[in-house]
Amino acid sequence: KGGQTSIELDGMNITLKMPGLLDVKGASKSFVGPGGAPAELPNLPVGTLTEPSPDLELHYTYDDLTPVVQATYKVTFDSGAVLQGTLDQDGYKLLRGVPNGSYRVEYGEDARDWKAPPLAKDDAEFQKKDVKAQGVALIEKALATEPPLDGSTAGDFE
Repeated sequence: KGGQTSIELDGMNITLKMPGLLDVKGASKSFVGPGGAPAELPNLPVGTLTEPSPDLELHYTYDDLTPVVQATYKVTFDSGAVLQGTLDQDGYKLLRGVPNGSYRVEYGEDARDWKAPPLAKDDAEFQKKDVKAQGVALIEKALATEPPLDGSTAGDFE
């Protein structure tokens, strides 16, 4: 502020106050007041718009998350469409552009031959005669008390 002239800064506003004429010198000056113009939006494309068909990822793994290698699959959609093929080495397949709606997936078996897991380190313990006898006794007891899956009575195995 100097004499009767002041510059006020208030947020984003700058106010110049003076008793006389303001003379601004420069290469060009423009003190155009506020204005407005309508926004010009581009036209939307003409035609029927549809949702893109979704993708479906198949992942088939064992409980320990190791892949079921090259298993076959069959996907049946509510529309009646059926897609089938073989998963890759990672138990994976990406199906692009599948029909919308519900579906059911059926998987085949692992393409690899099954191998028994390694025996426990204390395998010698299982080879003892008394341990084997205990195992046989428990199995026989279970067979005698549990009904067979075919609905016959316990002990009737003919």
